[in-house]
Amino acid sequence: MQAAMEGVSLAKLSATIEPSNTAIAIAYLASRLAENFNVGKKFSTDQALMMGIDLLEVFKHETLEDVVLMFKYARQGKIGDGKDFKLDSQTVFHKWVPAYLELKAQELENQHNRFKGENNINNFNWAAEDVANFKISDSVQTLNTKGTGIGSRKREEFLTSEEKTVHNRKRLESYAKQSSTELLQTYVDENKDNPHSQLAVSVAIEELKTRNK
Repeated sequence: MQAAMEGVSLAKLSATIEPSNTAIAIAYLASRLAENFNVGKKFSTDQALMMGIDLLEVFKHETLEDVVLMFKYARQGKIGDGKDFKLDSQTVFHKWVPAYLELKAQELENQHNRFKGENNINNFNWAAEDVANFKISDSVQTLNTKGTGIGSRKREEFLTSEEKTVHNRKRLESYAKQSSTELLQTYVDENKDNPHSQLAVSVAIEELKTRNK
């Protein structure tokens, strides 16, 4: 997962090699997984390409390594409900994607806590990649609105939707308090119209208002 976090986001990759080529690369990975994973109905080339396009949209802030790792975790049974015997959009987008993003968000928080413990500083500022990672908690919340996330594996998954929102807000507030005013303002300016980043944007705005009092 560390390697996945250090990779190039799919959005940046698409800007370099064209979105269609990025989608084709993801479709190829999906087809390879289907060869070893699918049981029953055949996973067609058209289905693979459509999944590649959809994953490119949902995972635009993640990396190609994230796609590989998510498929690997699904194959090994680390995500999913243990009943995923076929590869389709319902399984991928309602089970695997929320589960993987939740694991990644937790790993980011663990790394952040380790960093604070090792350096014992109070003036931590986000780097550019941290700004991108700031979106993850919102993505997880959005994808889990139907209650089809990772279910019973971790304590957070027993929370209600309202409790999850409170939990995510507290996590984001902690990050916001440790970031510079300039970085917060840049994040707000760049993401104020992004529907998946509204929780993070509201937290950043509240922190900015507090500092301007």
